[in-house]
Amino acid sequence: ECADIGFRECHLPNLKPDTLYEGRMKVSCSNSELNSDWAHNAYPRPTMPLCAHVVPYAQDDVVVCYDSRLCDPTNSTCCDDHRGIYRCPLRAPLHCADGTCAETTCVNNTGPWQCSIGADAPAKVPGLAVAARLPTSLVFEFDPLEHLVPRMSPCEFKTWRLEMLGPNQPGSSTGYSMSDEEDVWIPAHDCEFKFKEKTACQVRSLNSLTTYTARVGVICSDPKYNSGVAELSVRTRPKPATPPPALECAELGHRELKIAWGAGHPFECNFSSWELQLTASSS
Repeated sequence: ECADIGFRECHLPNLKPDTLYEGRMKVSCSNSELNSDWAHNAYPRPTMPLCAHVVPYAQDDVVVCYDSRLCDPTNSTCCDDHRGIYRCPLRAPLHCADGTCAETTCVNNTGPWQCSIGADAPAKVPGLAVAARLPTSLVFEFDPLEHLVPRMSPCEFKTWRLEMLGPNQPGSSTGYSMSDEEDVWIPAHDCEFKFKEKTACQVRSLNSLTTYTARVGVICSDPKYNSGVAELSVRTRPKPATPPPALECAELGHRELKIAWGAGHPFECNFSSWELQLTASSS
């Protein structure tokens, strides 16, 4: 079909579902020396997902909830507060219409859950990585959105959501310190991008030499399709000492100099010694 000069499109069957494909095309001639160069498509495109909720998870002892939480299948209520069961374990692979899992037959004549392709798929949990650690800020990167929201998912992207959890430090100037309550996650508003193409952001006004926990997720217009969250802990770098101020020549001789300077601020520097270097140049 793709070899006919009269066609301007062709059908490619037998591809993998929910997979990102990048294509390229050239004109092939009987004289290969005259072949054109390759033309590449501007953006990779994903195939539609299979109905993930009827495909069992690849482990015997794990149930996946709709917000990507993993549960023990012996705990029948584990997913109740996480929008229900999304994928069943291998040992009970049949996802029933009442939201339960069964080995071979659904009880109460509910029957298996019918697959409507991609219609129930929430956004996937994004990966989260630290791109840079600075004394008072952290730069985070997360996965491009096309890997997180299948094409047929009902998730309409609204924003990225990155939140920070820091230590309880009375008198701290940072907005990311915990209150007296436990697990108070503070939104990093500078990272709430409305544009899905932006996949990196910098969280500022942090304390140096401090461990923070960050988590990121995809927020959809309908919150029931929000992704779960990826979480990591990271420590800011120590704040370096400031350069010695007011460096000056206190005394000048033919073969000697006396240099004086101010103390500067050590911050987290554990002082070892002053280091002075001279460079000679012709007068």
